[in-house]
Amino acid sequence: MNRTKTFWRFFLAHQDAQQEAWLEAQARRGWHLVKPGIFGFRFEAGEPREDRYRLDFQTTSTLTGQARLDYLALFRDGGWDCLGQAGNRCYFRARPGALSPEIHTDPESRKARIRRELRVLGAVGGLQVWNTFQVGARMSRASWQEGGSAAHRTLGWLFPPLFVLSALTVLLLGWCSWKLWRALRAEG
Repeated sequence: MNRTKTFWRFFLAHQDAQQEAWLEAQARRGWHLVKPGIFGFRFEAGEPREDRYRLDFQTTSTLTGQARLDYLALFRDGGWDCLGQAGNRCYFRARPGALSPEIHTDPESRKARIRRELRVLGAVGGLQVWNTFQVGARMSRASWQEGGSAAHRTLGWLFPPLFVLSALTVLLLGWCSWKLWRALRAEG
């Protein structure tokens, strides 16, 4: 029997709680996370357990060198094992004797995590808005020009789908930001 298995799942920026619940459900089925990913999660077969998983959002620029070692030591001392990082998300699993059922035990640390994520989403969203305007402008210019080379005409038909995809991405980033903003407001 194969002892490892990769599950393919995608979670949006505001779905940390759903992702944690999914990881805990896999542990109850006997699949324990060994390597997180952005889309693919590698699990190892074992006895079903009641594991607790938690995610933390950290920008990679703040977690380098000694700061990263101190960050991981803080969680390790609290009874949490770091399983890896995918993008800006760090994945933790509680050991049986963990000091706390949560990695963020106070409202201020939860707010700080949400603010970090909102800053990154804001930067990515801003770039995507700029990209959408650029694609829209090129599409507009291409529609007004007649003739041109075959390559120019080929690019002309690419712009409308690119514009739609870019605009949908802006809407998705905006929706995720709105959900995170609501979570921040709920923290008080």
